[in-house]
Formats: sequence, C-alpha cells, structure tokens
Amino acid sequence: MSATRGHAPSLDGIQIMRAAAATAVVFTHSITRVSMSINADSSGSYFKTCDGNQWVIGDFGVDLFFVISGFVMFYAHRSDFGVSGSTRSFMIKRLVRIVPLYWLLTSLAVFIITLAPDVFSNGRELDVLWYISSYLFIPFPSPSGVVAPVVGVGWTLNYEFMFYYLFGLSLRFQRATALKLITLVLAALTLVGRMRFGDSQLLDFYTSWLFCDFLGGVWVAWVIVNCRPLGPIPRRVLFSISVGIIMYTAFWPPSETDVSRFIFWGLPSILIVLVSCEYRAPLIGGLMARQIGAASYSIYLSQVFSLPFWAKIISLSFIKTLPFDCVVLILTSLVTISGFLVWIAIERPMTQFVRNKVLSSR
Repeated sequence: MSATRGHAPSLDGIQIMRAAAATAVVFTHSITRVSMSINADSSGSYFKTCDGNQWVIGDFGVDLFFVISGFVMFYAHRSDFGVSGSTRSFMIKRLVRIVPLYWLLTSLAVFIITLAPDVFSNGRELDVLWYISSYLFIPFPSPSGVVAPVVGVGWTLNYEFMFYYLFGLSLRFQRATALKLITLVLAALTLVGRMRFGDSQLLDFYTSWLFCDFLGGVWVAWVIVNCRPLGPIPRRVLFSISVGIIMYTAFWPPSETDVSRFIFWGLPSILIVLVSCEYRAPLIGGLMARQIGAASYSIYLSQVFSLPFWAKIISLSFIKTLPFDCVVLILTSLVTISGFLVWIAIERPMTQFVRNKVLSSR
C-alpha cells in the first residue's frame, strides 16, 4: 500500500458512530415502551401519531452497527490475512469480547423467565433448546414463534457471529482473495433470499438484506486502506445527504425486511461510516460521546432490563404527566445512563478478567 494513498480512521469517529447507533435503537424502543407501559398523553407528539403509529427511525442504528462491524473487522485485521493461526486468534478475541456480558445477561433473563414468565414477551415457558441456542448464537424460534434469543435484542449478535465465522474463514486466504470470498458469500446469501422457496423465518434470517451492511463496511475499509481521503466538502455533502435520507424515514419508514431497508438505512449508514471514520471530536462533548460509544455494547444489551425497570419507575412518578415526547427522551437518557454504568461496573472489568485468563493460558 502506498503511504500517499491509504489513510487511517479515527477512534473518535468510530466511537461516536457507535454511540449514535446505540442511542438510536434505545430511542425507538423507548417510544414503544412509553406507548405500552406508561399512560402518557401522546396528543401533539411527533414521535407517535394519533392513529397509533410511531417513529421507528432509530432502528437504523442496527444497520449502522453492522456497517461499523464490517469496517472494523476488515481494517483491524488487514494484515492478518494469510497468516497462520489468524483465524483461531480472531475467533478467540471475538468470543472474549462478546460472550461474557451476553452470557451473564442471558443467564439473568433465563432466571427471570423461570420465576416470572410474563416479564418478557418472547419467552413464557421452559424451552431448553431455545435457551441453548441463545447461548450459542444460533437463530432459533422462541416459544412465541419469533426467531430471537432469550435476550431479545441479541438477534443482532446471531448476525454478527455469522459474519465472524465467514470473516474468520476468509483470514486463511490472502487479502484480495478473502475480499472476493466475503463479497461472493454475502451477495449470494442475499440473492438466495430473493428467490422465494416458501415461508420460512429461518431462511429469511439467513438471507437478510442486513448482510449487505457488513459487506458495505468491509468495502469501506478497503477504500480507507487503498484510496486517498475525500476532501471536507464532499464529506459534508455525503454526510448531509445520508442524514437527510435517514430523517426522511421518521415519517415514511421503510419495510424492515426488504430492500427498502437497505436503500434508506443501509446505504446511508455505509456513507456515514465512509465520511465519518476519520472524524476527530472536539474536547468538549467529544469525551462524553466517545465514552458512550465505548459503552455501546452494554447500553444495547442491558436495555432489555433497564427499559421495563425505568418505565415502571416513571409510571409511578410525576414524569408520566409530562408531554409524551419528553417522557420518551427521559426514558432514553435513563436507559443510556444505566447501560453506561453496566459498562463501568460489569462489562469492562469482567471482559478484562476473561481476556487476561484466556490470553495468559495460551
């Protein structure tokens, strides 16, 4: 790679995008939770219309997460392709990063479901295969019929691990060959999904348009490694267009299961990562955004527990008398803060402990 062509991304930009993705998802889930659990007046609300429809714009955060994942994996391991042992090393690092907190929260959810089956909508009865599949990141129908793990938002991790398996396999090859392999497999999965072979949730899961988000992130990393950076004006234009497209979906949301999702959320997310990965945040405000980004995994997973907890607290307080949109924003903030505390008190020390144990034993 020529030193005058490739350019390095900024940790600031990546963490701020992670923060935006996590809080966006929590925002949409907060609207749903306020609608379901808190008797707040939604008249005059921007987030929920009088006919019961609500904003789902925050779900674009999942697409942004997946693009970031594809980008980070390819860029961080760009020198590991074709290196002996790189596949094993990659998978161990991914397991150490993802498994501890997820298994802890899954175990907590299993315990709660066993004692109080009505707490979570996905699980109301004992289902050992569902539990085991949840721990192993295998897509499997819950007792309610939805393909989702015990920790409901963990469905995204099932996609992540499918991508990790493919990426880990690709590390056995040289970078150019690996890029072709990743592109071919993910494109083929998406293409198969367009050929209807009957109704099957599992087939829909394995052939989702969401895989194009990972692929887009991989190619953004390739561009960063091999091409000169864009100038400030093109970056601002592309960023504005991407944000404008996403904001459009606040009022005209795409279907979350077909190509319109990729057009309105996936492609803009790819462009956002392309133009924002080099962003250097200012000191004021930047530190907070970076910290939220670092805690994004805890924020995303722990919302399964913090959303109903804080919704119950709000429903017993004066806050529920505030305008609907204010209640949503307060709930979003409380859930984000809770996830940040989970990161500080649980995820970070636990992951460090497991990392030290695993890496020291190798």
